[in-house]
Amino acid sequence: MPANTSKSSSACRCDKDCGCCSRKAQAAAPPPAPEPGFLAKRPWIWVFVAFGIMFSAWSVMFTLAIKNQPVNVELAEQAKKTVVAE
Repeated sequence: MPANTSKSSSACRCDKDCGCCSRKAQAAAPPPAPEPGFLAKRPWIWVFVAFGIMFSAWSVMFTLAIKNQPVNVELAEQAKKTVVAE
């Protein structure tokens, strides 16, 4: 009879092919890592998404800048020249 008959022992001491050792080994082993998702397998898609967002932001900024241009103000020197010339 084996010295240690505890069921919680991680080392199986039996000579039988009962499968208890393999069950203990499977329980002690960490679960396999999940397989990466669709976008994790294809990181180049994130590059296109980032550039798309960047170009969209620049387009919005240029559109707003063109629609809201500051008013043209004549300089004082140009105004004097036009008054003298008249």
